[in-house]
Amino acid sequence: MSERIRIAWFSPLSSSAGGETFSAYFTDMLVNELSKEFDIEFFHDSFLGYQDYKTFHFLKAFKRHRDNPFDIFFYQLEDRREADFVRMHLGVKPGVVLFHDFIFRSLGPDPILNSPWQEIVARWNGDRVDWPARDALYDANGPHAMREAAFALVPLFSSERGHSEYLRCVKDKLKFNNSISDWQSLFIPFPVDAGLSALCSEKTGRDLAFCGSTGIEHRAHKVLHALSEVEFPYTFHWLINPSEEETARELLEEFNIDNYRLYAGRTPDKWVELLKGCRIAVHTMFSVYGEPGPYLAMSIVSGKHTVVTNFGSVEYLPDNVVYKVNPGNSEVVTLRELFNELLEPELMPGLKFTSEYGIETYSTSKISDELGYVFNRAAADCSRFMNDWDSFELEARAALFSELKGFLCESDRALLPIDGGWIFNNIMTPAFKELFGVEISEA
Repeated sequence: MSERIRIAWFSPLSSSAGGETFSAYFTDMLVNELSKEFDIEFFHDSFLGYQDYKTFHFLKAFKRHRDNPFDIFFYQLEDRREADFVRMHLGVKPGVVLFHDFIFRSLGPDPILNSPWQEIVARWNGDRVDWPARDALYDANGPHAMREAAFALVPLFSSERGHSEYLRCVKDKLKFNNSISDWQSLFIPFPVDAGLSALCSEKTGRDLAFCGSTGIEHRAHKVLHALSEVEFPYTFHWLINPSEEETARELLEEFNIDNYRLYAGRTPDKWVELLKGCRIAVHTMFSVYGEPGPYLAMSIVSGKHTVVTNFGSVEYLPDNVVYKVNPGNSEVVTLRELFNELLEPELMPGLKFTSEYGIETYSTSKISDELGYVFNRAAADCSRFMNDWDSFELEARAALFSELKGFLCESDRALLPIDGGWIFNNIMTPAFKELFGVEISEA
């Protein structure tokens, strides 16, 4: 290995279309500290730069690895179209994987849908299995990220529910046998600026902040129904995506909510601005898909009175840190009673013990240290795995080359300049063109 551990970091970045993703936020929060210790190159689905760091289109990663091998390929996965390229590249270069989602609505990008990933893992593990026929079809066996979990040499999770689902569904199932196989999966939550704790003592009005969508899963209809029946005056601040504005206004009108403000463009920075003037943060959500992301952690660190649905990742939080509301028939009544209690004029603006728990759990310095520990501990094993994987990859290329030559009759072979380079460049059209020696333009 080089003097500093080399890391290929795959993630949507804030400088490109993935700026509103959880992955971009996670990267922004940790990059300054981690780059002091590690030699990090960033790869995303864009030709734009990222701050002052070495940044490339993800299709350049194979060439960068050939020129100066990486010790670790690090991936951030989430159920967003902007992160599809991460799922694709993980399928050809296993690595350390941070799952922001482990249950996916989408099947994934087309290049990976029919990939023989089970056979790849089996052949790596020494099982004598044949490559499947080219027209073989693979049916999704469920929404869990089984393919991605198999290629995760070190699986990390930013939500405890995702971690729990991994332990329940995957853990000892189809995975690569390697020197890292005895590693335990880890929970590494979203980092939050500890400076938000200063909001705990600031005086606020009777304001509520909500960053849920207009869809049924974020319980907006329940929250608004409850607010329509509270005793005290209030202002409702709702952070939405621009595409939700019309639906949001219709819901507000349906429940006769007059004192409200809508903010288009859901980002962590905008959520911080809302928290500065709000007493109550509402994070209701009832769905097997999706996660609270960094927004809930921000509310906790800021010491806000935080209202949540008692489901999913929230179930792992201590009962004295957030106000848990069970979904179901009594949901509106419980929310109404809770809002009336929290809107009392004499209620303290924030909760110091909530903020202290948040700093202990989510502070940027803590999360940076934890991820840095993973990189340091995994580097040698990941580097050895990559050396073996490169050889395994060459064997697979040779098998594919032999198969393609077999498709051509003898007369065609005599007429055409059939060599490895010609076949790679003119017959194969894989998602990762550089894998077969084709350069892509940065123009």
